[in-house]
Amino acid sequence: MVMGGWKEYFEELMNEENEREQRVEEVTTVNHEVAEISKDEVRGALKRMKNGKAVGPDDIPVEVWKCLGEEAVEFLVRLFNRILESEGMPEEWRRSVMVPIFNNKGDVQNCSNNRGIKLMSHTMKLWERVAETRLRAEVSICEQQYGFMPRKSATDAVFALRTMVEKYREGHRELHCAFVDLEKAYERNYGAV
Repeated sequence: MVMGGWKEYFEELMNEENEREQRVEEVTTVNHEVAEISKDEVRGALKRMKNGKAVGPDDIPVEVWKCLGEEAVEFLVRLFNRILESEGMPEEWRRSVMVPIFNNKGDVQNCSNNRGIKLMSHTMKLWERVAETRLRAEVSICEQQYGFMPRKSATDAVFALRTMVEKYREGHRELHCAFVDLEKAYERNYGAV
């Protein structure tokens, strides 16, 4: 498959028009001072980043930030606080490199048998880790949420469901389950939310 075909496939997949009704029931504006990002927050984000990952368009691996030690931490704290203050992220962070990954089913040349992963800037990922840590401290998420949660997996959800099915069968009670196929759901662009 030539590069133009991949580009066209992913552009169509990710920019699909959806005729969904979008409404906001209620918006609550919270006006409170946002604390500056600290060195400890940046150190924690750096510690959680895995080594050996593919680089994004800026060609800076996370290992560079880790090797620079406290100098990197101080630089990143200044950068992240500047971003926080300006309420806008650097334009270069909006760029990524799309790489097709074969899903081991069907013809490798068929674009739909591949999923795309975006290689993004590790500096941006560090920024996201800091923001995510802050958000997780503020937002309560029910314990039944398995997707996109640290230390939880689809296997855990399947185990919980099987346990529930067994209990309901033992008690001769009905249990209704719904399964939603989210194939390619996270590759699509659903517009402004």
